[in-house]
Amino acid sequence: MLEKQEVLKLAKKYGIFCAIVLCLFTVLLVVTLFSRESWRQGLAGTLQETLNASYPDTYAVGNPVPLLTPFSTSAAIYNLTLKKVPSSSQQLRQYGVLVRIPTIAGPAPAVFLYSHDSGVAFVGYALNYGKAARVFENDIGLKIIQYWQAQVLDILNTAGVNGDEK
Repeated sequence: MLEKQEVLKLAKKYGIFCAIVLCLFTVLLVVTLFSRESWRQGLAGTLQETLNASYPDTYAVGNPVPLLTPFSTSAAIYNLTLKKVPSSSQQLRQYGVLVRIPTIAGPAPAVFLYSHDSGVAFVGYALNYGKAARVFENDIGLKIIQYWQAQVLDILNTAGVNGDEK
């Protein structure tokens, strides 16, 4: 049987250990909460660069659309506006969607465009792969694009973006 002194020593060690773990989790939570906005701005910048590469001076990336589902860990949705059309005359909403999709070289961020009149269109990958770009171009097939277009529609429906919205 343990003596009272030994029990107090073990309780003290256990308490110190629990306090350290609690402090580490608190620091991790605070850092995550404070870095959220810079993370969103980084994703918006990446989306803007990818759109500019395919559609120069056409789209402006706006605010993120909240996605409160498990999709939020691998997808992001942003409002898009046409640069050359006054915002008051835009009738249909457009969205840019970043989705992490599997490729031959591992997960890669893909960019899709969605508008209520034309549906979902694949724009390209959101990273510059340099010499490996041809691998990614050859890797993506029509069936894979169709699959991910359907997934993007599901993600948009989950976020409350549907064809009835004007």
